[in-house]
Amino acid sequence: DSHYKTLIHMENSGCAWMFDHDKVSDLERMYLLFSRVPQTLKEVQKVMMDRICEAGRDILNDPEKVKDPVSFISAILSLKHKYDQFVKDSFKESKDFQLALKQAFESFLNKDTRTAQYLSLFVDDMFRKGLKGMSSDVEVDASLEQVVTVFRFLQDKDVFENFYKQHLARRLLTGRSVSDEAEKSMISKLKSECGHQYTSKLEGMFQDMKLSEDLMKQYKNSFASGGAGASSA
Repeated sequence: DSHYKTLIHMENSGCAWMFDHDKVSDLERMYLLFSRVPQTLKEVQKVMMDRICEAGRDILNDPEKVKDPVSFISAILSLKHKYDQFVKDSFKESKDFQLALKQAFESFLNKDTRTAQYLSLFVDDMFRKGLKGMSSDVEVDASLEQVVTVFRFLQDKDVFENFYKQHLARRLLTGRSVSDEAEKSMISKLKSECGHQYTSKLEGMFQDMKLSEDLMKQYKNSFASGGAGASSA
């Protein structure tokens, strides 16, 4: 029993070291070896969760990242990508490792109320600037999906919705969003995560904006035709 724990916790070659140094194939070998005694894998999952939580705490406590929502969320996405690779390639998409990853991210992300606000600001930046450099719908969709992966970890999704509403209103009123289609796509992704009620206010804001644009056009058209009639009289 203690032999496998010694292997897992060795200082310069154990699991923690392998995670820190991206040793995907070494972890795969360890996984295949320990799979014969499934109980031993719980210890590997525990180490993985500890490494994720520690890296997460480093992000939350980094004064530079905390000043900038975009670099804060980007760092979380990089961390998620790194451990997704381990789960996929080292641990063969094992359900237990997927669950361990999910629990670790939920654990550290929900310790800080800024995460929901910063995720909404990250989306805001993306819709105002970030999407401009993207050439295809596939690229845009992949970026929106990344946002959804962090959104899933949030326990208090209403906090996110409140910020999102404010940021969306500002984008709509100032005409600063680079893509209405992407905006609608993001709302439909949130809808499929949380249901119609969650996004009804966001959808309502879009409809109100469309209505006011149509009314403004009608007003301008009637004013233009009325003006033309008056000048020819």
